[in-house]
Amino acid sequence: MIYPTRGYEWWNAHLTTEIYLNTHRGDWWSVCDVLAHLMRSATSVLDVGGGDGHTLWQIISVTRGIGATLAEVTLVEPDTAALQRAYDRLSQFSIKRLEACAGTIEVCGPQMLAKRKVPFDVVFVSHTNYYFGRNTGGKCDSTLYRNTLDLLLTLGKRVIILTASEESDYYKVVSKNPFSNEVSSESTGRYYRERGCTVEVIPTPMRFYVAHAHKSREEAVLLWINWKLALITFFIMPLLAVIMRWFAVVMRNSFRKQRLHIARLNAFTAE
Repeated sequence: MIYPTRGYEWWNAHLTTEIYLNTHRGDWWSVCDVLAHLMRSATSVLDVGGGDGHTLWQIISVTRGIGATLAEVTLVEPDTAALQRAYDRLSQFSIKRLEACAGTIEVCGPQMLAKRKVPFDVVFVSHTNYYFGRNTGGKCDSTLYRNTLDLLLTLGKRVIILTASEESDYYKVVSKNPFSNEVSSESTGRYYRERGCTVEVIPTPMRFYVAHAHKSREEAVLLWINWKLALITFFIMPLLAVIMRWFAVVMRNSFRKQRLHIARLNAFTAE
């Protein structure tokens, strides 16, 4: 189980209208390198909620560099447009068996269990476990969430979940709807240990920043992310305004004197 340490956001995720966040690309490639080495011996991978396949594409790119080859990849994604983009993106690797299932893991999982004789070597979940076990009210139901974790365990010999720790700001920033600590690496790891599984937790640094925000909402974003730092910023703004005004007056007078001296020099030269 891999989780990012304290930081803000993830890969171009949509926070609210016209507000986007980005991860530090160097940090993200480091995470993909860790994931690739964990999957280097796998021949079959089930990617749950992988969106347009960008993360898995990066992982496979690294695994090819270290001599590993995936023979079978199955994608599960409820967004059919994203699923098609993922399928097209991963097709360039000439994977022997590339399949896709449009739907949630709760729907696709039982179908796979019915037709598969051998479990996947790896079941991979990248920051989508917070969608597991959502009840009709949109909140995380502990029983439903744990049932989904059991389903993952049945589908694969090894489960790799890229998620956030309890102390991370990820879920506070990625959505206005608070996520339950049930989806954190600590809680998920405890549950798998209770099931008799060997759990390895690998902390990874991941720095986040606001990549784009509508101008009318920039102040709101600052206050939302860290209101204390935002107030400090707002506190020094009047001082900066005074300094800039003073500097503008001084520079204007200097430019006027400069133009006056140049005019006198030109008049003297002309005479």
